[in-house]
Amino acid sequence: MGFMEPVDDAEDLFSGDAVSVEDELFIKTAGQLQQNLSTFQQFFFPFLGLVVGLAALTTFLLLRGARRDIAITISLGKSRLQTGLSYVLTQIITQFTGCVVIFPIMKLVLNLSLTSCLAICGSFLLCSTIGSVFALLLLLRFDVMALLLRTE
Repeated sequence: MGFMEPVDDAEDLFSGDAVSVEDELFIKTAGQLQQNLSTFQQFFFPFLGLVVGLAALTTFLLLRGARRDIAITISLGKSRLQTGLSYVLTQIITQFTGCVVIFPIMKLVLNLSLTSCLAICGSFLLCSTIGSVFALLLLLRFDVMALLLRTE
Protein backbone atom coordinates (compact mmCIF):
# COMPACT_ATOMS: atom_id res chain seq x y z
CA MET A 1 0.00 0.00 0.00
CA GLY A 2 3.02 2.27 -0.16
CA PHE A 3 3.71 2.49 3.57
CA MET A 4 7.27 2.46 4.81
CA GLU A 5 8.87 1.86 8.18
CA PRO A 6 8.87 4.93 10.44
CA VAL A 7 12.14 6.82 10.67
CA ASP A 8 13.20 7.21 14.29
CA ASP A 9 15.00 10.53 13.81
CA ALA A 10 12.25 12.23 11.76
CA GLU A 11 11.49 15.83 12.69
CA ASP A 12 7.78 15.74 11.71
CA LEU A 13 6.05 12.83 13.45
CA PHE A 14 2.53 13.60 12.17
CA SER A 15 2.86 13.46 8.38
CA GLY A 16 4.30 10.98 5.92
CA ASP A 17 3.61 7.56 4.51
CA ALA A 18 4.90 5.42 7.36
CA VAL A 19 2.85 3.26 9.70
CA SER A 20 3.67 1.51 12.94
CA VAL A 21 1.56 -1.40 14.19
CA GLU A 22 1.71 -2.41 17.83
CA ASP A 23 -0.31 -5.59 17.94
CA GLU A 24 0.83 -6.99 21.30
CA LEU A 25 -1.97 -5.20 23.15
CA PHE A 26 -4.50 -6.32 20.52
CA ILE A 27 -3.41 -9.96 20.84
CA LYS A 28 -3.61 -9.85 24.66
CA THR A 29 -7.05 -8.22 24.57
CA ALA A 30 -8.33 -10.69 21.99
CA GLY A 31 -7.14 -13.57 24.16
CA GLN A 32 -8.92 -12.16 27.20
CA LEU A 33 -12.09 -11.64 25.19
CA GLN A 34 -11.90 -15.23 23.97
CA GLN A 35 -11.62 -16.46 27.58
CA ASN A 36 -14.56 -14.28 28.66
CA LEU A 37 -16.67 -15.57 25.79
CA SER A 38 -15.96 -19.20 26.66
CA THR A 39 -16.82 -18.47 30.31
CA PHE A 40 -20.13 -16.93 29.30
CA GLN A 41 -20.89 -19.91 27.06
CA GLN A 42 -20.29 -22.28 29.99
CA PHE A 43 -22.98 -20.46 31.98
CA PHE A 44 -25.56 -20.60 29.16
CA PHE A 45 -27.33 -23.81 30.19
CA PRO A 46 -27.29 -23.07 33.94
CA PHE A 47 -28.80 -19.68 33.12
CA LEU A 48 -31.55 -21.32 31.05
CA GLY A 49 -32.15 -23.70 33.97
CA LEU A 50 -32.50 -20.71 36.27
CA VAL A 51 -35.06 -19.14 33.93
CA VAL A 52 -37.01 -22.43 33.84
CA GLY A 53 -36.91 -22.62 37.64
CA LEU A 54 -38.07 -19.03 38.07
CA ALA A 55 -40.88 -19.55 35.57
CA ALA A 56 -41.95 -22.71 37.38
CA LEU A 57 -41.86 -20.99 40.76
CA THR A 58 -43.80 -17.99 39.49
CA THR A 59 -46.44 -20.17 37.85
CA PHE A 60 -46.72 -22.38 40.90
CA LEU A 61 -47.17 -19.44 43.26
CA LEU A 62 -49.66 -17.71 40.97
CA LEU A 63 -51.81 -20.78 40.44
CA ARG A 64 -51.55 -22.22 43.92
CA GLY A 65 -54.62 -20.26 44.92
CA ALA A 66 -56.50 -21.65 41.92
CA ARG A 67 -56.33 -25.25 43.14
CA ARG A 68 -59.93 -25.12 44.37
CA ASP A 69 -61.09 -23.86 40.97
CA ILE A 70 -59.09 -26.61 39.29
CA ALA A 71 -60.65 -29.18 41.62
CA ILE A 72 -64.15 -27.93 40.80
CA THR A 73 -63.39 -28.07 37.08
CA ILE A 74 -62.08 -31.62 37.37
CA SER A 75 -65.07 -32.70 39.50
CA LEU A 76 -67.43 -31.37 36.82
CA GLY A 77 -65.96 -33.81 34.32
CA LYS A 78 -63.10 -32.01 32.63
CA SER A 79 -59.92 -34.08 32.59
CA ARG A 80 -56.75 -33.06 34.38
CA LEU A 81 -55.01 -32.84 31.01
CA GLN A 82 -57.57 -30.41 29.58
CA THR A 83 -57.55 -28.32 32.74
CA GLY A 84 -53.75 -28.24 32.86
CA LEU A 85 -53.49 -27.38 29.17
CA SER A 86 -55.89 -24.45 29.59
CA TYR A 87 -53.73 -23.03 32.38
CA VAL A 88 -50.52 -23.66 30.41
CA LEU A 89 -52.06 -21.91 27.39
CA THR A 90 -52.98 -18.97 29.61
CA GLN A 91 -49.39 -18.75 30.84
CA ILE A 92 -48.00 -18.98 27.30
CA ILE A 93 -50.30 -16.18 26.10
CA THR A 94 -49.22 -14.01 29.04
CA GLN A 95 -45.53 -14.65 28.39
CA PHE A 96 -45.96 -14.08 24.64
CA THR A 97 -47.63 -10.75 25.41
CA GLY A 98 -44.58 -9.81 27.48
CA CYS A 99 -42.32 -10.68 24.55
CA VAL A 100 -44.43 -8.57 22.19
CA VAL A 101 -44.16 -5.63 24.58
CA ILE A 102 -40.40 -5.93 25.08
CA PHE A 103 -39.53 -6.70 21.43
CA PRO A 104 -39.61 -3.05 20.18
CA ILE A 105 -37.53 -1.99 23.17
CA MET A 106 -34.89 -4.61 22.37
CA LYS A 107 -34.89 -3.65 18.71
CA LEU A 108 -35.03 0.14 18.92
CA VAL A 109 -33.49 1.08 22.27
CA LEU A 110 -30.89 -1.67 22.64
CA ASN A 111 -30.28 -1.77 18.86
CA LEU A 112 -30.13 -5.58 18.70
CA SER A 113 -30.45 -7.40 15.42
CA LEU A 114 -33.75 -8.99 14.44
CA THR A 115 -32.34 -12.50 14.79
CA SER A 116 -30.98 -11.72 18.26
CA CYS A 117 -34.33 -10.35 19.38
CA LEU A 118 -36.15 -13.39 18.02
CA ALA A 119 -33.62 -15.75 19.64
CA ILE A 120 -34.01 -14.05 23.02
CA CYS A 121 -37.81 -14.08 22.87
CA GLY A 122 -37.89 -17.66 21.58
CA SER A 123 -35.57 -18.99 24.27
CA PHE A 124 -37.55 -17.14 26.94
CA LEU A 125 -40.84 -18.58 25.65
CA LEU A 126 -39.36 -22.08 25.53
CA CYS A 127 -37.95 -21.86 29.06
CA SER A 128 -41.10 -20.31 30.50
CA THR A 129 -43.31 -22.92 28.81
CA ILE A 130 -41.21 -25.73 30.25
CA GLY A 131 -41.38 -24.07 33.66
CA SER A 132 -45.16 -23.63 33.42
CA VAL A 133 -45.69 -27.27 32.46
CA PHE A 134 -43.46 -28.41 35.31
CA ALA A 135 -45.28 -26.19 37.80
CA LEU A 136 -48.68 -27.41 36.67
CA LEU A 137 -47.56 -31.03 36.92
CA LEU A 138 -46.63 -30.33 40.53
CA LEU A 139 -49.83 -28.39 41.11
CA LEU A 140 -52.18 -31.03 39.72
CA ARG A 141 -50.97 -33.72 42.14
CA PHE A 142 -53.78 -33.47 44.66
CA ASP A 143 -56.86 -35.44 45.60
CA VAL A 144 -59.87 -33.60 44.18
CA MET A 145 -62.42 -34.90 46.70
CA ALA A 146 -60.16 -34.22 49.68
CA LEU A 147 -59.64 -30.66 48.53
CA LEU A 148 -63.34 -30.07 47.88
CA LEU A 149 -64.43 -31.55 51.23
CA ARG A 150 -61.84 -29.68 53.27
CA THR A 151 -63.17 -26.72 55.24
CA GLU A 152 -61.02 -23.69 55.67
